[in-house]
Amino acid sequence: ADHNLVYMTLFISQLVGEMHDRKPATKAAAQQLGFKISHGHFSSPGSAGFPLSGWFHGDDSAKDTTSWHDYFEAAREETAKRLVDIVYSSGSADPHWLGMGVYQFIGKTLK
Repeated sequence: ADHNLVYMTLFISQLVGEMHDRKPATKAAAQQLGFKISHGHFSSPGSAGFPLSGWFHGDDSAKDTTSWHDYFEAAREETAKRLVDIVYSSGSADPHWLGMGVYQFIGKTLK
């Protein structure tokens, strides 16, 4: 569970960073961006480029990798929906949240 929390914190950092860079004008545009990022390509444990390879062990079977990917795709989508609701709670983007987009969590990114 701790590893999942670290991974999702990295995803939140990525999403806030993308909102900071692209500056969606409306909540609907931010929701589209969140959906696009949550369903975009992302690496899984054991694959090249996975930033937490020292924390997650690669799966031995393709079925396990697919299950991991499906679980985190759903978690990323739900997290993106909730984060956009928080960032745009006043109707426009909260500058304090967007300001956090320049920071990296533990010096790593999911990109």
